[in-house]
Amino acid sequence: MSQCIYCKKTNVEFNREHVIPKAFGLFGAETMVLKDSVCQACNEDFGKEIDQVLSRDSFEGLLRAQILGPQKKKSESFKSRRVKIYFPDNATCGILRGASLDMDWNTRSLRLLDQIIVRSISGKLAYFYEQEFEREDAGKILALPKGAVRVLGTNATKVEALMNLVYDKGVKIKEKESITPPSELSGNSVPINLEGQIDGRIWRSIAKIVFNYLTSIQGNKFVLNDVFDPIRDFIRGKATTLSPIKLYNKPFLNHETFRFRSFEGHLLGFQRENNRLRGKISLFNTILYEVMLCEELSPIHYGLKFGHGFDPLGKKVLKMSDIPNGILRPVDSMRNFFFFPL
Repeated sequence: MSQCIYCKKTNVEFNREHVIPKAFGLFGAETMVLKDSVCQACNEDFGKEIDQVLSRDSFEGLLRAQILGPQKKKSESFKSRRVKIYFPDNATCGILRGASLDMDWNTRSLRLLDQIIVRSISGKLAYFYEQEFEREDAGKILALPKGAVRVLGTNATKVEALMNLVYDKGVKIKEKESITPPSELSGNSVPINLEGQIDGRIWRSIAKIVFNYLTSIQGNKFVLNDVFDPIRDFIRGKATTLSPIKLYNKPFLNHETFRFRSFEGHLLGFQRENNRLRGKISLFNTILYEVMLCEELSPIHYGLKFGHGFDPLGKKVLKMSDIPNGILRPVDSMRNFFFFPL
């Protein structure tokens, strides 16, 4: 009788569970899919609670949009809470200086948000949308120097509404400003700043991929052992003092360096270290996560070690030993990130 590897229930309906969420690519006939392993309830809960966050509200999610491009699906709408994208606070950006952007998940391209930009007396920029600015104290806004408040956007109706909010606070600003990029940016690759938070939901989603991979290699019976209950509970979001994941800004593959990589796909692996079983994952070969899968592994599994590379563009899966060294290329500038864990 089949048993869910997460809730451990039997006599339940099962769904197919992709080891790596489909949003991060398919790999042809070699796509790793778990069958009779994850029940329908767990599969659906994970999809809503953690998979969507990883695929759309994370550094890896932005890379997914950049590398895999738009998909022929129904219209998508998602408001990011963990990722902040903005133009540098630099005079060469002209009217776009410090402006905030987000990802349009239908076109997989960045778009300018309709926003109020406020520069504080200390010089720090803050961004406001309609409801946020309504709650701001008018006295604080009026105390700012002339030109400290700007309204920027592409939707004429929304920009007009934002300007009226500014007028209601007693602030006088220019009627309208052109959002045409300055000549310095024309024809050039425009640098942007990227900041974000890696919170519990992203940690859980990362751990789930590694646990799914372990299941795909070792089977259901292996991972249903009680020694995996701590990581299982962590993935399910149960209250725990466990901190099983560490983040590193270093390469997964030994021949690569901090700034130069050759493989542009996903990397997954696990190996025994003394009595522990540790997993590793790097989506798009960028941020490296190490996941403590088990603290006390049976001595019978003394030589446990596996790894694969997943190529979403070539749609294939490679054993770690078959991943070509290739030519080391500079890491794309968008991958120079500032993400901090919570």
